[in-house]
Amino acid sequence: MSIQQAVVVEVKPHTHFLVKNMPVKNCEDNKKPGFKWGDEGKCYTYDPKNETAKKTAKKSAILQGLAIGEFAKVGERGGIKKSNK
Repeated sequence: MSIQQAVVVEVKPHTHFLVKNMPVKNCEDNKKPGFKWGDEGKCYTYDPKNETAKKTAKKSAILQGLAIGEFAKVGERGGIKKSNK
């Protein structure tokens, strides 16, 4: 896997997860843009004029993937292990 195919996400200080083939997709709900995890995930919307809200919506979609266990956890010493949900 190349570095371009994976993204490391910090979900809270000192807790990082390696996202492989990140299926975050654009979506729309009530005429507002948003992001969702895969085809069936909840659409997290944001105000298109607010860059911080956009980042928060994308992070929320990524956290949805974390909740269903689709990440590998990056250990404290840089090792990677499968998340235990």
